[in-house]
Amino acid sequence: MKRWKRGISLLFSVCLATAALAAPAELPLPEPRGERIRISGGNVAAAARQIAGRGIEGIEAQAIVDRAGRELVWKEVRKEVDEEGNTHRFYRQYLAGTEVFGSEVVTHANAAGKIWSVSGMQYRDVLVANGISLDRESALDAAAFRLLAKNSTRVRKLDEMNAELRERALGAANLKLVQKDGVFRYVWFTQASDAKDRGYQIVIDADTEEIVSVSSTSAGGNCVPTGPLSTVSATGIPVRTGVPNRSIKAHPATDRPAPYTHEGYWHSVPYKWALQQTWGDYGLWMCDTTKSYSWAIIPLKTENSVVVYKDWPGEQWKGSAAGDAIYHSDLANRYFKFIHGRNGWNNNYADVKILVESQTPAADQAAFNSNTTTIAPQNSVMIGPAGRFYNAGASLDWMAHEWGHGVVNTSANFPYSGTGAELHEGFADVIGHMVERYYHPIVTGNPPKDAGLEKADWVMHEDAAVSGYARGAVDDGASHDWTGPNYYNGGYTTSYNDLLHAGDTPVPTGAPLRHARANMLAVVLRLLTDGGTNPVCARLSLSGCSTNVPAQGSKAARIMFRALTSTLPSNSTWESLADNVADAAFSLYNQCSVSPLNNATAEQQAVFAAFRAIGYGSPTEALNTCP
Repeated sequence: MKRWKRGISLLFSVCLATAALAAPAELPLPEPRGERIRISGGNVAAAARQIAGRGIEGIEAQAIVDRAGRELVWKEVRKEVDEEGNTHRFYRQYLAGTEVFGSEVVTHANAAGKIWSVSGMQYRDVLVANGISLDRESALDAAAFRLLAKNSTRVRKLDEMNAELRERALGAANLKLVQKDGVFRYVWFTQASDAKDRGYQIVIDADTEEIVSVSSTSAGGNCVPTGPLSTVSATGIPVRTGVPNRSIKAHPATDRPAPYTHEGYWHSVPYKWALQQTWGDYGLWMCDTTKSYSWAIIPLKTENSVVVYKDWPGEQWKGSAAGDAIYHSDLANRYFKFIHGRNGWNNNYADVKILVESQTPAADQAAFNSNTTTIAPQNSVMIGPAGRFYNAGASLDWMAHEWGHGVVNTSANFPYSGTGAELHEGFADVIGHMVERYYHPIVTGNPPKDAGLEKADWVMHEDAAVSGYARGAVDDGASHDWTGPNYYNGGYTTSYNDLLHAGDTPVPTGAPLRHARANMLAVVLRLLTDGGTNPVCARLSLSGCSTNVPAQGSKAARIMFRALTSTLPSNSTWESLADNVADAAFSLYNQCSVSPLNNATAEQQAVFAAFRAIGYGSPTEALNTCP
């Protein structure tokens, strides 16, 4: 429920086995620099033609001719159709069959085939400074030799690998064009491992054998995945009873004896990781347990050669919790991509890392860790131990809320203090509601405390709890006493975790206001979506409370998400929100290039009404208009 941003100094081990070999210095890849085009609404077809070079139809066959007379050909590399029938097509540029690293264009079309959003990066000129003297096998051996010479780190050459490792290494070696300072060169992306099974990605020049980049693909030993392997289907058995089994991906491991394999990541973007904090004597496959904190990959059981997410005997490894958390995190990130055109929570395909059994959040709690400290992998969601036979990972809106903190960090980036913390939590709540309402059946009206599992009911975290929930955009009476078992009280005796209006009282001194006041943004989302008046108005007479908000349906989520990622500055205040969110509504729904003009007046007025209904209306309610 909270974004973890406190500096902590702890003894910690990140799964590092004692090594006789020196670890290589990390050399980052050159930063791709190209022409970025992002457009939603308006003249999308023109933007698509600009990106494709010669039109959007048959983009995989279209090209841009550079100054050297060579064609940069767009190829479709992936097509996905989401649950609403929208089609998402992913393209990359190729020169003479070689991928141009960093190029990608994504088009989003509705069920009727109309493109509604285009985003991506392209190159209009590719100047290549080298040739190709290394084939695939020579590249692998050259990478091993050059790394030893450069960093005194020895990785296996091809003739030192068994058949499986050899096949894996050859399959992972890819030729690409990488740009630095405006000049491209052919490079081989290779993967290798050392004698202790630590994995590395080594990028070398395909002509000179110069090392371009080195990065570690594992923190050490078998504690985290060493590379993308072939995937298998897994049956996810949820923590909560009454919830159907899930279809999840897992990745097999030849270094685990039957009947166990382990969840690591599978080869899709972003990669998904499931880790478990380790301490004490948990038996097999542990990392360094002599330190206070460490983590290891989640082992999974197999039954009749089928991977299943089940807890180990003795509740030592939380396979079910990992399965739920991975499943719900994947849904959240798919929603960011399919509905808002955002490539993962950070808009740059960041990994989805889950740490279960974390000792940092309290029992039955979760937090997003953006720290560089060693309490958990950086930019991961930490899930505390279950105290009441359920787990935070079982709740879709909760997991989406935590990844929502990542979205905030990489967009508006409100400071996590004062009003900034309230907005941080508020937009994380908004994202939680958005995701749940996209995937779950919608419950209308003012639902009771338990609207049933896996329902979209305008309350937060209910699927993780035995009963009750933390807060929501429904009125719970004067005492605000919804303190279900997943209630986060921050050390206080009463929660007041769901204020619905700026004048909503009482608020005890020192109460966790960041969550209580954050809840008002969930009320804004509900009013924009369903229309009507603030639910608290039936009980309280407050300024602006009885404002009737016209329903905007699915536009509401798009407007709030666009505001967070495009129009809200980091120093936003409650008083400034209405104007900035109205700006987002205008940018999404204006039609300034057609006749008659459409200033998105209805959408902007709905935004102003929704904020007026929580006591924070715009002082002027000045509408954006077409030039």
